[in-house]
Amino acid sequence: MILADDMGYSDLGCYGSDIHTPNIDALAARGLRFTQFYNCAVCCPTRGSLLTGLYPHQAGMGEMTNGGAGHGPSYQGYLNDRCLTNAEMLRQTGYRTLMSGKWHVGENRPPLANRPRLRPLFRADQRRIQFFRHGRIRPGPRHGPANGGRRPALSSPEGGLLHDGRLRRACGQVYRRGGPLQPPFFSSTWLYNAPHSPLHALPEDIAKYRGRYLEGWDVLREKKYQRMRAMGVIGPDVPLSPRNPVVPAWPEATEHELWDLKMAIYAAQIDRLDQGVGRVVAKLEETGKLDNTLILFLSDNGACAARTVTQIEEKYKRPPYLGGPKSYETYGPGWANLSNTPLRRSKFWTEEGGISTSMVAAWPRGISNRGGFCHQVGHVMDLMPTFAEIAGSAQPDRIQGRDLIAWEGMSLLPSLRGQTLARTKPLFWEFEGKPGDA
Repeated sequence: MILADDMGYSDLGCYGSDIHTPNIDALAARGLRFTQFYNCAVCCPTRGSLLTGLYPHQAGMGEMTNGGAGHGPSYQGYLNDRCLTNAEMLRQTGYRTLMSGKWHVGENRPPLANRPRLRPLFRADQRRIQFFRHGRIRPGPRHGPANGGRRPALSSPEGGLLHDGRLRRACGQVYRRGGPLQPPFFSSTWLYNAPHSPLHALPEDIAKYRGRYLEGWDVLREKKYQRMRAMGVIGPDVPLSPRNPVVPAWPEATEHELWDLKMAIYAAQIDRLDQGVGRVVAKLEETGKLDNTLILFLSDNGACAARTVTQIEEKYKRPPYLGGPKSYETYGPGWANLSNTPLRRSKFWTEEGGISTSMVAAWPRGISNRGGFCHQVGHVMDLMPTFAEIAGSAQPDRIQGRDLIAWEGMSLLPSLRGQTLARTKPLFWEFEGKPGDA
């Protein structure tokens, strides 16, 4: 399970983007692209739902990890005792469970000594976990160990990108010293921060995209919209939503070169993410596990239209610092509008641009309509029952003295096999009371 962070609905080449993502596109060619797959509009609730098969509010993650003051246990900011994570479930059926990356469903927890079940080690990884803060480039000396889920690794001695380090960790988990990891195993190892702000990328990746975005968000959005229609990602009846009202028309925007650089850095982050996916797929192929491994790639929410993340010195918002370790910039609502083509709104909003995600599912031995689309509705809470059905497991009513809430999601296995998904219940969204489409 590979989870990107703040990636827009149409940021992959196989969904119509001009960003170079050949490895994820190759997964799509031997798998399925879901066109109506949904998240929970923002990172913490999505992770709470994805990990548990429940609505985020049922798992205690209706808000961010700082909790929703005065709103009760649905917004407590950490997973409660009435949910089971997919790793806990799969361990019962003999799976090794592995994880590194962004946890984000327990930072506001009570003291760990009193509540050991809130530890990532207990609910995700049998052995150890890497847990990172936001940040891409690691320029200085190591600030602490990267194991046990206790202290975050903020840098490496040689510098580099956090998500590159995660991919090395992922490959190491799949192929340990002494030979490949024996199946069955479940890995949510690739819980990325990229392409979440800040805009941090390597110069050689940025160079690929410089100058490509000088046509501006209006022209590029229309071109992407037409590509998506031609590819079959969207039908001819799907309109292109109006430009975000806070975004000026491109001819009226100033500093076109700077905007081009920001989008180039964002694209470079996705490009590097794709390179890492290619390394993991190559390792699975080397170990002979690729054909019988289900690989999922998706994003935790739509593109982020935030105008700024934090206050930084003005010089770090511009070349040569922009994109480097001291910069903490975003790419803004104009490019987020492009990333979410053809949808309206963005992250935090429970409208299509906030809750829609591209999802690629690749599984040569398990997917029938390889290279095609699945236009059936899916949701991140469907992943838990999907994993359970594939593993031949079922949710217990009670575990280790905990009474469990029944899963709200449903298995997507029929969709993977080319069958109709018999969804009978409507889906619901809520985040901070923000309005959404009817």
